[in-house]
Amino acid sequence: MDLECLLNPAVEREVFEEISEQEIFEAVQEAACGEDQGDEEQTEVFEAPPTRLEALQAAAVLSRFTASLNSPAARKLEDILAGFTSQITSVPSSIM
Repeated sequence: MDLECLLNPAVEREVFEEISEQEIFEAVQEAACGEDQGDEEQTEVFEAPPTRLEALQAAAVLSRFTASLNSPAARKLEDILAGFTSQITSVPSSIM
C-alpha cells in the first residue's frame, strides 16, 4: 500500500467525485446564511420565573402532600420545604 492510497482512499475519492465543488459551495453558503438569519421557527419564548407568592404556594401544596406520606424521604422534603419557606419569607422582596 502506497502513501497515495493511505491519504486518499478509493472510497473517499468516489464520494468526492459525486459531489461537485459548486454543490459544496452552495451548502456552505446556505449554512452561513442560516446562521446569520437565525432560525425563525425556533424562537424562544421568555417565561418569567414564578413569583415569591407562587413559590410559597407550591411549597405549601408539597408540604400538605408529604404530610400524608409515611416515609423518610417525605420527612426530608418537609424539612427542606420548611427551610425554603423560612428563607424566602425572611429575605426582603427588594433583594429578589
